[in-house]
Amino acid sequence: MASALLPALHATWPGCHVTWVTDTPLVPLVHRLHGVHEVIGVDLRPLLSGSVARKLHAALKLATRLAFRHWDVVILAHKDRRYRALLAGARYGRVVQSPPHEPLTTRGRYMGEEYTDLLHAVLAEPTPAGTRPPATLATLRAHETPAPPTEPQIDVLLAPGGARNLLRDDPLRRWPRDHWERLAGALTAQGLRVALVGGSADAEDASAVARAVPAVRNLAGQTSLPGLLALLEHARVLVTHDAGPLHLAALTRTPTVALFGPTVPEERIPPGAPMVVASAAAGLPCAPCYNGRDYAPCSRNRCLADLSVETVLGLVEEQLMRSSR
Repeated sequence: MASALLPALHATWPGCHVTWVTDTPLVPLVHRLHGVHEVIGVDLRPLLSGSVARKLHAALKLATRLAFRHWDVVILAHKDRRYRALLAGARYGRVVQSPPHEPLTTRGRYMGEEYTDLLHAVLAEPTPAGTRPPATLATLRAHETPAPPTEPQIDVLLAPGGARNLLRDDPLRRWPRDHWERLAGALTAQGLRVALVGGSADAEDASAVARAVPAVRNLAGQTSLPGLLALLEHARVLVTHDAGPLHLAALTRTPTVALFGPTVPEERIPPGAPMVVASAAAGLPCAPCYNGRDYAPCSRNRCLADLSVETVLGLVEEQLMRSSR
């Protein structure tokens, strides 16, 4: 979603040189974003979850890499004020950062626009927010993508995990595992070629589905990020939670059935993306319950648990029909 900064930056300053600092596993993705000229990879694990000694060592290592470099503008698209300390030793003109005490996004507003607001802050632009053009994600550079590890082409990718990162696990955003098993069984019964994807942390969820439905191909935890992008670029449809694969599919423009519960689809899906939303949140007085930082106490996420397999299957079939036209 932060890639929406790139079209906005180049529209404002044609020919500008952009350096992007990111978590090391994301370097291959950022290299493919149009408008990025240099990528600096940083291991965020010690910075975010290591001991005090490891955090200091990692911060010093990054500060050393940035030392004596010069940028006219630095945009810190993260609310944690400690990130600003990493600029020690670097030379720069102006720094802007996401406000630390405000919600991650305005309710109902696409989060990509929150990032482009940072550019407007640099410009001190008086244009009212409602009159600005909608945020547009960066496009991916074409390159020789790795061949998908399955032949023939995969029809449907399922991402039954997700909603996990270094700092937290959000099970409220995930559809029940038995629902995934029933969906996979219904799709393979139609003769569709189905594969499971996700990171290494999603291997348990994917393995359970693969054991229940042996006809699916389990690729969770077995693909690199470029490999996952290649799968998305070749697949006809993706089914995923509000998680990482959803945002990658927005970049590859893969037709997607997006399963939403406690979060708001309009905040996560860019305008014009070929995505349809499946949710049981409508009518629930507690939904949405995510305020950009925390969830309301919940013992059973009915907003997703009550979403039927039949509903999701119907939306997958509709997306398959559209992708065949």
